[in-house]
Amino acid sequence: MVHDLSIRPLSPTDFLLMTKWFQSEEIIHYYGDPTKPYTYDTILETYAARLNGLIQTTTFIVEKDTDPIGLMEEHFVSEEEAAIWGLPLDKTYIAFDQFIADPMLWGKGIGTQMIRRFVVELITKKQPDGVVLTPQVDNLRAMRCYEKCGFEKIKEIENGSKWLFMYKNSSLAN
Repeated sequence: MVHDLSIRPLSPTDFLLMTKWFQSEEIIHYYGDPTKPYTYDTILETYAARLNGLIQTTTFIVEKDTDPIGLMEEHFVSEEEAAIWGLPLDKTYIAFDQFIADPMLWGKGIGTQMIRRFVVELITKKQPDGVVLTPQVDNLRAMRCYEKCGFEKIKEIENGSKWLFMYKNSSLAN
């Protein structure tokens, strides 16, 4: 099924909704520290810096039928990250994260559709040598989705707590 999805830039008007999302047990498990849920002030501090260009991560809100349902963000992988992950330092990579905030929308093909669309936009607009994801090893649902979208597991990173996934059409995936 094709869903009516749009991906738009983050706005300060999204911060209150994001606070709610980042306080949900399902999201905080994979996006943060469950012992320290995000507050509005944490969201404001973190995401205002991104909107103001102080942090080089671009954040987007995903909408389904004009209703905000999730978040996507991307950044160029730093040389330090590339070195830690064992990636060649003479290449450029974009890493991205995402989530669908409402568990009732999981398993309906929405994540697959939004990731495929986002990857095409990243490759077309930014032309990196590789596109990577770093899910936690216990996030099996997400990893199945990533594989459906054309990513493959490269190796465990961060002391075995995460997987490095690379988009198969990336020049370094083979």
